[in-house]
Amino acid sequence: MENKSNESQMKRIYAEEWLGKVWSKNDTSVAEKILADNFKDHRPFHRFKNNKEGHINMAKDWCDAFSDIEITIEDMIVSGDKLAGRYRGEGMQKSGKRVSFTEIDIVRFEGGQIVEWWHNEDLNEMMG
Repeated sequence: MENKSNESQMKRIYAEEWLGKVWSKNDTSVAEKILADNFKDHRPFHRFKNNKEGHINMAKDWCDAFSDIEITIEDMIVSGDKLAGRYRGEGMQKSGKRVSFTEIDIVRFEGGQIVEWWHNEDLNEMMG
């Protein structure tokens, strides 16, 4: 039963907190709670550090660049302390152009917090 409880908690944190509040609503207070102090981004964008502070700054930058972000989760798979998620997002750029993107994440949890993040985005539609 404990494994199902951990799996549910990981899915809730990922879907509702990480994607639903941090990346969709720019709620960095949530990021402060769900990201471990030793958080590591294994594929950071060059402008941002690969730690908790850098991740929060990257999320702020993302939400400042887009409005009305809607994320639709297509898959979530939990194995041990890792969750893999695949989703599609849409938002409005400040220019008024509606764009969409896809992403695959792998996040590792420890003590109810996210400690590591691997990600691969397809942002081609935004660039065109």
